[in-house]
Amino acid sequence: MDSISKTLVAHFSASGITKIATQRIANISSANLFEIAPTHPYTKANLNWINKTSHEDIKNWIESL
Repeated sequence: MDSISKTLVAHFSASGITKIATQRIANISSANLFEIAPTHPYTKANLNWINKTSHEDIKNWIESL
């Protein structure tokens, strides 16, 4: 069983880069790591940062909450 730390490192990582960084931070600081995951997985089109309209469906979904 993992030991419980008073420090928590939470992250959201659509592409995996942030996940790698927070894993390192949590490891160095002996913190617990928590991944925030979307209810609906992102598609490759959603993650196309060059296309300015790639986030429109996500934006509309969030605004409807």
